[in-house]
Amino acid sequence: MKQVIFKNGKYLTLDKKIPTMKALLVTDGKITASAEDFILQEIAPDAEVIDLKNGTLMPGFIETYSSILADAKELLNETPSATNLTEALDETCKRYLSYGITTAVNARTSKEDLEILKSADAAGNLSIDIAVYLKPDAADLLPEQMPVNNTYDRHIRLAGISIAVDDLTGEEGLTALFEKCIKSHHQAAVEANSAAAIEKVIKCYRAALINVNGEKTDADGNVKPRIFEDLRPLLCGAAHLLDTQLTALQALGFTPCFTHDNVFYKGDSYLKSLSGEALDNIYPVRSIVKRGMAFSLQHDEAGMSPDMIKTISIACNRMAPSEFTIGPEQTINSDQAVNAVTLFAAYQLCEDLNKGSLTSGKAADFVVLSDNPLEISDANLKSMKILMTVKGGVVTRIEE
Repeated sequence: MKQVIFKNGKYLTLDKKIPTMKALLVTDGKITASAEDFILQEIAPDAEVIDLKNGTLMPGFIETYSSILADAKELLNETPSATNLTEALDETCKRYLSYGITTAVNARTSKEDLEILKSADAAGNLSIDIAVYLKPDAADLLPEQMPVNNTYDRHIRLAGISIAVDDLTGEEGLTALFEKCIKSHHQAAVEANSAAAIEKVIKCYRAALINVNGEKTDADGNVKPRIFEDLRPLLCGAAHLLDTQLTALQALGFTPCFTHDNVFYKGDSYLKSLSGEALDNIYPVRSIVKRGMAFSLQHDEAGMSPDMIKTISIACNRMAPSEFTIGPEQTINSDQAVNAVTLFAAYQLCEDLNKGSLTSGKAADFVVLSDNPLEISDANLKSMKILMTVKGGVVTRIEE
């Protein structure tokens, strides 16, 4: 039995029932108790003691729609220190840990990709959890059960199906895919950035729901779809969500994974190509917050580093490289941004029973920051440093 006590820090629990704590005890990779550190040391006299030195310990960051295998392949092409894909995956996982990420996703996964990931895991080269979203032609590998019941085998979990709208011809194909997902209890993660693609998703998902559940109508004769909350379908990218689309997506149980860092990376380009409401409401995160919907902030975009500190800062400031604020009405508070990369992200991946907050029984997946993001100004969020990442109780100290 391995026990670790974390003391002398600040604790951002994200658990409303336990808003504060003095010290934290981890046993075999799980959170087991919180109390004064001297009490924990009496409970676990042989525990290793980690001095946080006034750093802020909070749940580890969760990346909801990355492509870690693609990142590893890119690393293999660019870095001579990695001689094969397994070594490149090892280095990629360590890179994610350096950004405080303890769970990531591999989207658009083929059967061959899955075997590569499993081989790397068996070799001990996956140091973070990977939720795998399979391509539709690999969907037969998924168990026919609700996604909350799809658990990890070592560091790999089969999470659901990854659907690129542009790869499917016509609404009929997309409707059939959604219908298959629902009947098989599979979670669907849909890539859709344009307003037209999002509208197609809404129409097709509504049709699939009707096919599965029958023609149920409200008092006005309108079809009333059943909400499949436990399937928690994701809309990835989600740049151009209109208010009417938000209403429809919310009714269907969809939540967005915003590639929101584009507000910075593509901000000056947006300023040249967009105007008015299209510019102000691109990646409408505050509109989602006002509706009480879960959402996450992800990095599945070429050229983006999975820098969650930067992600939190961009969400709170929405500042382009030219220092122009894009859509100030869509900025969010730091607590909302933190939830988006922890608790809400865990919910979207159907892993909130085991991750996303400092709650007894959950995984000891932490990040330790130089500052508490809820206590510093939005302008200073980007200056926070990651001091340490803890995955399943295993500590990785981040070098300056």
